Amino acid sequence: MNRDELVARIKREIDECLAAGESPDPSRWLTLLPDEADHLETLIALRTFAHEQERSSPDGASDEEERLLVQIQCELQDARNRGVTPDLTAFEARYPSLAPRLEALAAMHGFVDEALVGDHLPAPSANKSDESETALGRYRTVGLIADHPAGIAHLGVSRDSSAQVELLVLDPAIPRAQGWEILRDAERTRSLAGAGLLPARDVGEVRGVRFIASEHRPGESLSRILLDLAFHGGERGLRHVLPPSGQPIVDEQSVEDRAEANANGAAAASVLQQDRAHQIGALRLVRDVARATARAHMSGVLHCNLCPASVVISREGEPWVRWFGISRHMPRAPLPEVRTPLWLAPECVLERGEGRIDWRADVWGVGGLLLSLLRFEPPLVLTAADTDEARLAERWQASLQAHVAACPASLRPLLHRALAWEGVDRHQSCEALADELEVVLRKLEVQGSGPPADAPGDEGGRRRWFRRRR
Repeated sequence: MNRDELVARIKREIDECLAAGESPDPSRWLTLLPDEADHLETLIALRTFAHEQERSSPDGASDEEERLLVQIQCELQDARNRGVTPDLTAFEARYPSLAPRLEALAAMHGFVDEALVGDHLPAPSANKSDESETALGRYRTVGLIADHPAGIAHLGVSRDSSAQVELLVLDPAIPRAQGWEILRDAERTRSLAGAGLLPARDVGEVRGVRFIASEHRPGESLSRILLDLAFHGGERGLRHVLPPSGQPIVDEQSVEDRAEANANGAAAASVLQQDRAHQIGALRLVRDVARATARAHMSGVLHCNLCPASVVISREGEPWVRWFGISRHMPRAPLPEVRTPLWLAPECVLERGEGRIDWRADVWGVGGLLLSLLRFEPPLVLTAADTDEARLAERWQASLQAHVAACPASLRPLLHRALAWEGVDRHQSCEALADELEVVLRKLEVQGSGPPADAPGDEGGRRRWFRRRR
C-alpha cells in the first residue's frame, strides 16, 4: 500500500473515531507512518476541526444551502479584508430560510472582528503601512511582502516571540477542501532544514481566514532584482543590485517602473548575458537554489513553482527559497486577460500533464530562473488567446528554442536539457543540475571573471542613467 492509500485509510479511521465520540490517538497510526508523527497530529487536528464544523451545521441542510453559506462567508471575509464592516441583516433579508444560521454567524461577529482587527502594537509605527496592523490568532501582520497565486504574503510577528515570520493568507475564493489540502501540504514542509530553505512553522485558520506562517529571511526578492536590471537596460549589473554590497532601487508596485523595465529588458539582455561577471554571478545564484531544492526533494517535498518571487536574496547575499509544498493543490487559474508570465513546467500547466508531475518540474524551474537572469523573460507566457493546448505547446516550444539559442554558447547545452519539454529528457535531479552548473561555473572562473571594457559599471562611453533612490 503506497503512502496516499495509507493516508486515505488513516483519514477514514480518524473520521470513524470522531463519529463515535472518541479522541483519535496518533500512536495508533505511527506504525503505518513511523517517520511522520507531526503530520499525523496535524491530520488529526484538521479532521477534528472539519468534524466539529459539520456537527455545528443543522441536520438536513441542503447542498444549495451549504453552497450559499460558503458564498456568504467569502463575501463577509472579503468585506473585512477591504476594511468594511459587513452587514448580516442584508443577507438575512435576501435568504430568509437561512436566517437562523445567519444569526449564529452574527453571534460570532464580535469575535471575528476582534480576531481580524486586534489592537495596535504598543510600539510606535515606523511607517504608514504599520498603522493597518491586523491579527491572525497569535500573529499580527505589519506589512505587505508579495503576491502569491494562493493569496497574499505579509510580514508578520508572533506574540510568542519577537521573531518575524512570513504570513501567507490564502485567498478566500479558494474552495474549502482545496484550502485545507494547501495547508496540509505546507505543514509537511516543517521537516525542511538547512541553508536556503524557508519552511512553514505553523498553519491555521481564524474564522475562515486560512494562513501559513513560515520562516522569514530579510532581503530582496529575485523578482525585484530582475526588475531593476531590466529597468536600467544593462547599465547596472548583479554586483550593483545583489546584497550585501548592492541594492535594487526600483519600485515593484510602480506601473511606470514596470513599463520601463519591459521596454528596456531586451537591451539589458544583450549587454548582461555577454558579461562574464554577470554569467558567473547568475550561475552561482542558480546553483545554490538547485542545491537547496535538491535537499527539499530528499525530504519528499516538491516546490513546482520556482519563480523569481519565490527566491529571496538575504542581506548576506545568499539565496533562500520559500513557498515549498503549496502548489500541488492550487486550483487551475482561468485564462488571463493580459499577458501573464509563467515559470511552471509544462506538465504543471497543460491538462495532459496531470498525474505526471515529479521532481523534474523543479529542474525546469531552476532552468527557468537561469534563463530569466540571462534573457529577462519568463520561460512561458500565457494569454487569453491560448485556448488550444496543441497550438499553445507548439508556440511555447518555439519561443523557448529561440530564447535558448540567443543565450551564450557555453550555457546553451545546459539550458536545452534543463528546459526540455518532456521531463524524462531533463536532468534526473536538481542535484545533477547543480553539478553541471558547477562545472560550467568553474570553466568561466578559470577564464577570468573580469567584464569587457564596456561592461556595466565601467567607463565605456555609454550613457549612465542610474536612478536616485526615492
